Amino acid sequence: PSFYIWNSTVSACVRYCLIIPNTDRSPATANNTCSCRSPYSWNNNSGSCVLNCSKLANTDNSTQVNFTCRCLSPFSWNNRTVKCELNCSLVNNSNGSPAVNNTCACLSPFSWSASSNSCILITCLRPYSLVSGACVLNCSLVTNSNGSPSVNDTCVCLSGFAWNSTSKTCQ
Repeated sequence: PSFYIWNSTVSACVRYCLIIPNTDRSPATANNTCSCRSPYSWNNNSGSCVLNCSKLANTDNSTQVNFTCRCLSPFSWNNRTVKCELNCSLVNNSNGSPAVNNTCACLSPFSWSASSNSCILITCLRPYSLVSGACVLNCSLVTNSNGSPSVNDTCVCLSGFAWNSTSKTCQ
């Protein structure tokens, strides 16, 4: 198809942006170029809107090849949505299921970190210990407790000591 149309106002053929793929469908500009919808940019040499990887998140900003962009790990190119999407199968210590709300499900004792797009090891502050992927009060680490398992985040203290729920100590 012809990408030009006669414009009687300027007595010249102008680009017919309406039929050029990936334009925002507005009329040609004064310099006879079309406005492209994101993430595309106008290419004067080809007279078309081309994929601009630098306009997309999670790419390496390189030039597109075969209508795809190179994605940073752990993202993968999605032709349908034209973007790099989180791919949990590329995330160490995830269960590999598809991302939900840009979050991967992590194997225990790991937890999702949105800032690093990774499953990180949960670390517990003393006197807590990691039990089945959760930090649980470990009374055997509390000085002056009898060491029995905690109940309702409370330890049983030895005679002469009282439980302090704020500091998690027997005082």
